[in-house]
Amino acid sequence: MITFSIDFYNYFNSVYNFYRKITSEDKLSNIIDYVIHTFLNFPYAKTIGYFSLNKETFLFEYQQSSNSNDDAFFINIIDILIESGKIGLSINNRIITYFEDDTKEYKLFIIPIFSPNSIIGLIIIKTDFDIPDIEIITLNLSSMLSAFVGNFIENLVINDENTRTKDLLEQIVATRTIDIQRQSLMISEKLENLKQNLIMTIPHEVRTPINAILGFSDYLINYSPSTQTSEWDDIIDILIDIKKSANRLKRFFENYIYYAQLVLISSNINEIKNIQNKKTYTVEPIIYDIALNAAQKYFRKDDVIVNIVDSAIIVSEEYFTKVIEELVDNAFKFSDTGSKVEISSHIDNNIYVLSIKDYGRGMSNEEIDGIDTYIQFDRNIYEQQGSGLGLSIVRRIIDLYNANFNVKSVKDSFTEVIIEFQITKLDFPM
Repeated sequence: MITFSIDFYNYFNSVYNFYRKITSEDKLSNIIDYVIHTFLNFPYAKTIGYFSLNKETFLFEYQQSSNSNDDAFFINIIDILIESGKIGLSINNRIITYFEDDTKEYKLFIIPIFSPNSIIGLIIIKTDFDIPDIEIITLNLSSMLSAFVGNFIENLVINDENTRTKDLLEQIVATRTIDIQRQSLMISEKLENLKQNLIMTIPHEVRTPINAILGFSDYLINYSPSTQTSEWDDIIDILIDIKKSANRLKRFFENYIYYAQLVLISSNINEIKNIQNKKTYTVEPIIYDIALNAAQKYFRKDDVIVNIVDSAIIVSEEYFTKVIEELVDNAFKFSDTGSKVEISSHIDNNIYVLSIKDYGRGMSNEEIDGIDTYIQFDRNIYEQQGSGLGLSIVRRIIDLYNANFNVKSVKDSFTEVIIEFQITKLDFPM
């Protein structure tokens, strides 16, 4: 049975409480206070100092500490740590480093705060222990916490910049509507930029807490005791459900972004023409890979039947892959284990005809007509099954290429989706 020190449990609880508080916080100074208070519970910590990186001078600037009496110490120590190479080691390798001066007057932990794109700042922990007996799990938890803090701070900065941009655009629109005819083109362009900005920012802001939930649930699952009681079994089951739900929510928002991009592309003639020039030069391996992966995902390798011919078609490989992924996933998702999922294709008068058929719950005519509104059909019955956004994405892609999309279905019997793309010559790009 794995056991942890009381210092680790206290630190873990502090990290957990930090996460609960920070998710609703939008003020940077408060976030820094929370960070310092949390790291003060790091085992053997005596005092904490926080430094931010000035992106113009590339210098670490001292911000505050857990005790104002230590301000002078942290201000003076930063140059010594830089000269020792410890800060460079932490930044280059994104790791926590330990520093002890020759006189053993002070001992320090250096924790870099990173976002996915850059270094945000540093946490320096002063300890009075000669040889800190730090558990690896404590350092791993600290690394995860620092990454989350970096992510959150960067998102907060981006959100502030977006807010200022939005306010500026609103001022421009308000002050220049006097001469509507002369300024109409400029206003239209600004509003379109704002529209795109908002569409992309909302899912970006949602990713941060979702990724935190996935990270912390993974962490707790992986570090659960090897010898578990029935209570631990229940906890692990709950954590697995949390992780599954977070993955489902993450997939929805990834599809939301995809759908938003397709909507924007559909309103731009130049983008449409550019997309319609792209091709997929071999469809067979794409279909096979997606079909087999989906069958493994749903533990139904014996249920899938693939009988297809190869061809080059007028649709980009990215979009063709997305279409097949969504249709095949739906076929498995909405049918029972033991029933067949049939994927077949043939060529008819220079048209590539692909059929994906399942023998599941089926769709009514009203549900088929409702595709492209990304509602979930019979949600009160099939709560676990998603939103219908995948079919809306497929429909948007099909429309971009002026291809054909047809759904045949009988309720509680089968659903067959047939898509038709125009075949192209094998003129591979140079």
